[in-house]
Amino acid sequence: MDLSFVQHLQKLYPKDISVMCGDFNAQHVARGYEKTSARGKRLIANATAYKLELLNAPKTYTRLGQTQKQADTSPDLSWCRIGSWPGGKCTRTR
Repeated sequence: MDLSFVQHLQKLYPKDISVMCGDFNAQHVARGYEKTSARGKRLIANATAYKLELLNAPKTYTRLGQTQKQADTSPDLSWCRIGSWPGGKCTRTR
């Protein structure tokens, strides 16, 4: 999982809020999965390094299992990064 494009966004728009959404397919126990994948570890590490805030509410699933054997999951994530404006903050609404 490479989020280096975030650094490019930070250089282009240093004072702006950036919102990134996508299907990351990166399992992590912090997001309700039973185990953490290598991709999930990299995603969380990169998100922390680039100061991204996850907007998805915990246990709010974006993909519902189609059979009893499939779990509901959250592969689709929305991230926010605040620029350098004072008091800037990402907030999650219901």
